[in-house]
Amino acid sequence: MRLTRYRLRQLIQEVLWYNSEDFDYQANTFDSDITSNFPELISDRVFYIKSANFNPKQDPFDDYAEEGMTHGHHSHTLKHYVEFNPQELIGEMNKAISFIIQNNIKVFVLSNGLPVPFDPSNLSAGDMINTLDRINDNYIRKSFVNFSEANIWEMFFIPLATKYDEYVESLIDRSTDVSDQSFPDLNQLIAFLKTMPIIKFEGMYSGRANTYYYEMQTTAMASQLVSGEFATLYKIEKRQRNRDPKISLRFFQPGKSTVPYDNAGFTFNNFRKAIDILSPKPLPPQKKQKPKKQNKKRDPRQAVIGMYRQGMDIAAISSRVNIPEAGVLGILTSAGLI
Repeated sequence: MRLTRYRLRQLIQEVLWYNSEDFDYQANTFDSDITSNFPELISDRVFYIKSANFNPKQDPFDDYAEEGMTHGHHSHTLKHYVEFNPQELIGEMNKAISFIIQNNIKVFVLSNGLPVPFDPSNLSAGDMINTLDRINDNYIRKSFVNFSEANIWEMFFIPLATKYDEYVESLIDRSTDVSDQSFPDLNQLIAFLKTMPIIKFEGMYSGRANTYYYEMQTTAMASQLVSGEFATLYKIEKRQRNRDPKISLRFFQPGKSTVPYDNAGFTFNNFRKAIDILSPKPLPPQKKQKPKKQNKKRDPRQAVIGMYRQGMDIAAISSRVNIPEAGVLGILTSAGLI
């Protein structure tokens, strides 16, 4: 087997990643908290970057469709790096676009299944993110990746993937276990959590036990499977806010998608109690109040006619509805009552 740079990096990578089911068009799923400030990240397009004299038989226009277990380390970088540093992500994607333009590299888009040349000056950061994910799928499936795409991948994406890896390593190195075995005293644990540290705990998500490394200050969380592989690194809250323990811990209250779980000889009774003490209590569901019915004003004409039919004379009607007698007379005449 040929030892490519991609394969070599896999062999020396310290953080191991789990590949889950394919997830395409990353740039079409970014949170609106981010894209409202960076609309160039939104894209539902994917492109093909080709060398000047490419061979379509060797380098085909493969379908970009969800297939296989290709959502791993690099896919997570493309999906979640935007939550950590959107400006840097956009900057690297724009550098890649400039590189394509300056080197007269061909760009194509599929239209009705056929390749159509595309002006690279019209590419966006979101377009490049989807395109890099397509390249990533090809690497994992061991499909052909041409020199131009491999070069762009190495120059402008791999540095981001490396930083994404380093963030996970940093969380691991700086985390503190919050099990009962490490904090047998509840008050000591509460005092520690108030310092907004990076914590490590065992948790349950969708019926699966994981180890979590959670940065309370930023809500960044890495999830590690029992196998030792990492499933993801992401921020629970996409927009950076000033946080305190009450808010940071509410994501692990009973009923949430991730909750502390006693596992592998570690228990988390004090951590559960601390979450309950520090986190705001969910508000009870409020009954919807029915809007008050507004009294509709009665049509003066109908009021005049009704009073006349009840036997009231014109003067009395005029006084009641505050309409001159001549007006009352006109209404009754037009109604054929006089």
